[in-house]
Amino acid sequence: NLAYGDSVIKTVFADSIPNLSLNFTKMTSTGKRIYIANENSLFASDNSGNITSTPISLSDFKPASIFIDSVEYLFGIKDSFITIARYSENSIVPGIQNINSHKILTCSPVIRTNGTQLELLAGTQNGYILVYKIDPTLPTVIQATSTMYMDDASFFVKSISADNNYLAASFSTMQHTAGPVSIIDDNNQKSITINDIISQISLTKSHGNYTIIALGNNGFYIISGGVLIRKITLNGSVNSFALTDLKNDGDNYIIYTSGNQVHAINLTGAEAVNFPFTNTDTQNFTGTPLTADFEGDNKSEVIAFTQDGRIFAFDGGTGKVVSGFPISTGKMILASAIYNDNGKISLAAIDSSKHFYGWNIGSTAGTPYWVEENGNNLNNAFVAGATSTNPVNTFFPKSKVYNYPNPVYNGQTAIRYYVSENSRINIKIFDLAGDFVAELNNEAQGGYESETIWKVNNIQSGIYLARVEAVGSSGKTESNIIKIAVVK
Repeated sequence: NLAYGDSVIKTVFADSIPNLSLNFTKMTSTGKRIYIANENSLFASDNSGNITSTPISLSDFKPASIFIDSVEYLFGIKDSFITIARYSENSIVPGIQNINSHKILTCSPVIRTNGTQLELLAGTQNGYILVYKIDPTLPTVIQATSTMYMDDASFFVKSISADNNYLAASFSTMQHTAGPVSIIDDNNQKSITINDIISQISLTKSHGNYTIIALGNNGFYIISGGVLIRKITLNGSVNSFALTDLKNDGDNYIIYTSGNQVHAINLTGAEAVNFPFTNTDTQNFTGTPLTADFEGDNKSEVIAFTQDGRIFAFDGGTGKVVSGFPISTGKMILASAIYNDNGKISLAAIDSSKHFYGWNIGSTAGTPYWVEENGNNLNNAFVAGATSTNPVNTFFPKSKVYNYPNPVYNGQTAIRYYVSENSRINIKIFDLAGDFVAELNNEAQGGYESETIWKVNNIQSGIYLARVEAVGSSGKTESNIIKIAVVK
């Protein structure tokens, strides 16, 4: 075993599943067992890797799972049916029920707690969100209670995210004169139309307000109260993302992979210090990154997977690879989940050679953030608001004005700053002789770190001084000066 700080890496199991189909593989864990929903089978594993299988096509999407009163429930979606697999404490064969919704279902089911009532949410082809109460005392386990829907039945529900009585959903259509259109809507009837194909949404709280993060072909969309706060344009292709409290600085970060890089950006689009991580052997990352604090420093680690089966873990504070990683299966990871193994935070993965692995990666339960596809076993794609050990109370703190990287080697650097209120940013750059070199202007949202990119392709090597001035919406004006080294 390899131990470091509060973390321990230990292989718990390594087995094969010969009859696994590679066409559809989704993993979820209730903390009691790990489940793999496959094309024609449902596999259940205890935390030691002992596997049983049931011949059933449970779901066309990742199932939701939950542990209630010593019973584990899995909810799958297939055509118009909600399929429920029920495992009692010592059973190896589940009880199966099929509930006909009488509507074609189009996304992963979501479990939420609305007040004191557990509910299952299911989206449909004609824009309905079906709401079922979950009650294990009922013969059917679930019972329809209400329906939410859009006015335009040409839209189908692509994804749902929820926390308590709040939910957000993305609706898509290809039947629009403007081309592909998506609508992001919430249960407060606040919606926004986006001319893009939205592939994933998630939900968090930012400065006390529910905030929706939507991923489209053209970038990230940050939405709050039915208003598009910001669009973050991306340079490469991104298939999925995670959320996490990366720095314990009061902001959640969006974690995503693109090519051979792992990125971490805040909700203004500013890259986290010491990110992105670049895999120097050019192997691309694949799949959904996972996030949890398993080193015990109140800063999340990030787990990402390469096409050749290596599993990297990065320290959220330093951006460096955690000691003991990468670990490797030798083949591309098809599905993964972080789970609790008798009080120890652990990682399960299955690869394209049909091998199934489990590792203890921490000595305690750790703090989970984004631990499966769709965030967690409930599929609710929600991460609570980030915490801050040292909240910032000043308007324009000097300690938060810097550039990264510094020295600058590769064509550009990000000049970063924090303001406590919405501000205009003016940056004037001079060489050491006092000659003017460049001027940059930007807008910064209060309460977040923001950044302005300085491109140095036509700048000579040397030391430069950047005067960064912030003019707040209240009229406050402050400035700070930083040194930037350019090396060519």
